[in-house]
Amino acid sequence: MKPPLRTHSAIAAAVALAAAIAPPTLAQSRFVPGAFEDPVARQLYSDAYDRWHALDTTVASYTALIRQRVAGAVRTPLRDRVVYSNEHAVRTWWRRGADPVTMVLGNRTRHPGRDFMLRRGEADRLDAMPYAEPFSPGDDHLLFGWNREDEVGPPGADGRALVHPLSHGADQAYRYSSGDTITVSFPDGRQVRAVALQFIPYRADAFLLTGTLWIDPVSGVLIRAVYRPSVEMDFLRDVDDPGTPGANLALRLMPGVFKPVSLRLNSIFVDYALWEFEHWLPHRARWEVVATAGALKGRLTVDVSYEIESFTSVSEDPGAAAGHDEAADSAFVATLLSRAGAGYELTNQSVAQGKDTRFIVPKDRRLLEISPELPPPIWEDAPRFATIGELEDLVGTLAQVPVASYSRTPWAFRYGWGSPEMVRYNRVEGLAAGLEFDAVIGGPHKVLTSASFGLADGKVKARIDLERSTELRRLTLGGFHELRSTDAEAGHFRFGNSITALVTGRDEGEYYRATGFDLRWRAPEGERESFVFRAYGERQEAVETRAGFAFFQAFDDEWSFAPNLEADEVDEAGAEVTVRSWWGEEPDRAQAGVEWYGQVARNRPVGGEGEGASFFRSSAVARARIPFAGDEWTGWRLGVEAAGGTTWGDAPVQRAWFLGSAATLRGYEPSVMGGSSFLRGRVEVARVFEGVGVSVFYDVGWAGERGGFEGGDLLSAAGLGLTVLDGLVRADIANGLRGPEKRFRFYLYADAIL
Repeated sequence: MKPPLRTHSAIAAAVALAAAIAPPTLAQSRFVPGAFEDPVARQLYSDAYDRWHALDTTVASYTALIRQRVAGAVRTPLRDRVVYSNEHAVRTWWRRGADPVTMVLGNRTRHPGRDFMLRRGEADRLDAMPYAEPFSPGDDHLLFGWNREDEVGPPGADGRALVHPLSHGADQAYRYSSGDTITVSFPDGRQVRAVALQFIPYRADAFLLTGTLWIDPVSGVLIRAVYRPSVEMDFLRDVDDPGTPGANLALRLMPGVFKPVSLRLNSIFVDYALWEFEHWLPHRARWEVVATAGALKGRLTVDVSYEIESFTSVSEDPGAAAGHDEAADSAFVATLLSRAGAGYELTNQSVAQGKDTRFIVPKDRRLLEISPELPPPIWEDAPRFATIGELEDLVGTLAQVPVASYSRTPWAFRYGWGSPEMVRYNRVEGLAAGLEFDAVIGGPHKVLTSASFGLADGKVKARIDLERSTELRRLTLGGFHELRSTDAEAGHFRFGNSITALVTGRDEGEYYRATGFDLRWRAPEGERESFVFRAYGERQEAVETRAGFAFFQAFDDEWSFAPNLEADEVDEAGAEVTVRSWWGEEPDRAQAGVEWYGQVARNRPVGGEGEGASFFRSSAVARARIPFAGDEWTGWRLGVEAAGGTTWGDAPVQRAWFLGSAATLRGYEPSVMGGSSFLRGRVEVARVFEGVGVSVFYDVGWAGERGGFEGGDLLSAAGLGLTVLDGLVRADIANGLRGPEKRFRFYLYADAIL
């Protein structure tokens, strides 16, 4: 099906006219009157409600070929690292009143350590297959297989249930309004037009949805849905189950560095297909979940395809409505087993635990991973699955749905380890601790505040932001008085640099103080920050090294941190933009990315003495990760990175480019080179075994005044590294090979190319 979007006002008018001239109907009395914003919405909802609940009584049985693709990734600024993937294909027989029977045709699961476990006999090829249960007509709740009563139910069932917009009593939880239409085209040339029915809850809640249903105005059937929870789920706030006090206590005792714990369903898309010109049954679905635990972010994407192979209505099989017949059920399973052949068996393995479904599986489990029925991985387009273009259109549709209001203002207060960078250590502040307070002030608008205090410099830093967040973008207007690093992307306030400074006495950052305001435009929440635009006006001031303690230097009376950069004190106004892109996700295939940064600004000395100056500076980075032997988690990897940048005009010293850090040039003192231009590169080769590997690397770099580059000025370094999960966590020891301050140095950081 290909769904071009366009308006068909004639359909909406026809529905409205029918509703207006018809006598009072049951629909006007059985639903809450205030739930509908227009007569079209009332009529659409009434028809869809009746058809949806009738579906449960009209389907006797069906057979479906179900294919599912799943990928789980760790999200970092550089790229998303896939650490789990699965593709499986099953054939399911569903009959009313009987337990479903599923034949597993193929299953392929990949994650670090899996091949090792299979070779040692500690895992089975059926393990970790994320198959739920087949669709039950009238009970799919917009998610195929998500039909467990403890997870989904009508409003008020237990306070923890997603509320289906067509369920009993849903009109007490949602408001409905009609919208435009879509045209769904079938391969035989037929077209079906459906009217949009938007729904939003009366109050924002993690278990109440917001989105759009598309209803066929002639038959009342649900053709398509796109939706998301009206607000992301905060586990400490929203998941408080009296029946599981142990889980609640575990959340509260979780270290603050892993808080807040939240779950965000970016979007859920469900499509239906017309079977035998009469019955609408599942066709495909896709959803993406982003989970956050403090500084850690993970993404889970699920793609499902249903291919209905046979269908029987209750009128064709009246016995299906009579209830469960154990003898007939057992005979049916025996027939399926005999049809499958001697190579299959009925299993009670872990794949069947906790499910009513019975599984027929091949005795030779190796056949599961080479089955021709398996779909390609989720990052590849495939027939019967939603395309990227369709998903982008639907996300745009979801962005047009109004935002639900809150019954009371939700807020969050965090301190200490409650958020990344709130506890840090550097040579200016020493040990610094902070707090944050966030509150929703209406619709998509939030107030975000933070403050921190450094013990060494005795200064308070603070920031307050007003943010508008939608499905398409985030706009933030803020005021600040904060400590700033000359390289905002290097992570000098993060855990790695703080530990290095506290333990060894080496701080890689160069710092200055900034006071002013800015306007930022970024990608929406839950998405990678593929672009950031910032316009600002601020005063920049110099700061001094104040801290004087490091564990390794505790007994050296003559030791002190290196002096901090003496920044120019200027008033500056300008704009900067960062654009990032990364291609490729599959662990055993080549991946590449580029990043471009540009800044234009004008400044003048504080106090007005001296003339103002303008400048423009720009940099670009290109990276590649190339597997050249082995498979997903075992083998050899090559990583390369090249970067360069320059400045035109008269920029203050804090706007220079500096080399000498884990992110730029290892094996030397921080800021060993600096100037208006820079060039650098690195190459690495890693031998990886089940996600953990050892690498050798070579770095080269130069920084100075543009036009003053000479080959003899290049600095270079070599070393060894320990890499975990494809560079997610990295530890290096490097030695400078030429130039000043060359010696062995240790680095601990995150988000490397290998």
